[in-house]
Amino acid sequence: MSGEQEKINSKKIVEQVIQNVMTQNDDEASMTLEEMEKQQKEADAVLGASDADNCSYSKGYVARQALYSCLTCTIDGEMAGICLACSLTCHKDCEMVELYTKRNFRCDCGNSKMKRGCDLEKNKEPINSNNTYNHNYKGLYCTCDRPYPDPDCPPELEDDEMIQCIICEDWYHGTCLKIEKSMLEKEDNGELICIECISKHEHLQYYNTLNPETETVSEKCLRPKTKIDVGNCGMFVKESFRVDLCSCDLCKSVLNEDSLLFLIAQGDSMEEYEDIGQEKIEAENSQTDNQINSLLNNLDSRGQQEIAYGIHSLKSAISSMLGAVEDGGEVTADHVAIFKRKLEADIEERKKRRRLDA
Repeated sequence: MSGEQEKINSKKIVEQVIQNVMTQNDDEASMTLEEMEKQQKEADAVLGASDADNCSYSKGYVARQALYSCLTCTIDGEMAGICLACSLTCHKDCEMVELYTKRNFRCDCGNSKMKRGCDLEKNKEPINSNNTYNHNYKGLYCTCDRPYPDPDCPPELEDDEMIQCIICEDWYHGTCLKIEKSMLEKEDNGELICIECISKHEHLQYYNTLNPETETVSEKCLRPKTKIDVGNCGMFVKESFRVDLCSCDLCKSVLNEDSLLFLIAQGDSMEEYEDIGQEKIEAENSQTDNQINSLLNNLDSRGQQEIAYGIHSLKSAISSMLGAVEDGGEVTADHVAIFKRKLEADIEERKKRRRLDA
């Protein structure tokens, strides 16, 4: 569910431009500022709390991490998940499926499910027996068992947002959930529980956002006294669901029997995972800033001038480009051309000054 459009963060736009714009062909350079900001936020949220340099295998079954499935290296018919670091190192040239995040998973790279070993962690068991898999690892999603992106998407699913179930962690089209469109767009929707998971865990229906019940079972049991039968469709719970979920002895035993204790475990939700990622990114940015400042302090005056001029030229070129883009507008090939011309002009001007000073 997309909320109100947030104010564009020019700093992240600059980072995105620096990373991509000079390597793009003109035909590839059309993207709105909102899309650039959204992509940056999604990358921060999913990857921020995961390690890009070290295989996560030694950490055991990680509570939550970014995962991928390699369709090139898995043995026929097998399903396997690999961590972020292995996707970037061991499988950088492979056909990959991005799995977003999964809970309680141990990296499969290099084990008996794979055709090749792991370059980052040599000593691995042949199988991770506690891992669970679904059709996502084959690049398929929802009850309709379709891929995403879907090159042959049927008309009824076009522009249909996909939502992840917090229990099975599969992704579903709003249409396939059999939830009315008005319900899909409600602002108080928190997390989703899909049709199949509701049928397996009926006691979760007590926490349906549509349930008007305010009376609880008792002072000790804080579960709503009555529930709403959702029928053959998925349902939403409130954003406060994990806090509201009763953990009295009886309710906790029900959660335990259904292997749902993760719902009351700290750090399981995507919100908490994203917070950890953001904290990690901010710490890394702060460390980088300190390293840059230390480097600048150790340069002679001429070196400091050169770096200062380079930063000024880059900022000036980006400002020229963004100045030609209206709020919420599209960064087109023409805008990219402005950026390139301005940067090249500043570089040439600097070269001329050096020759005059020599």
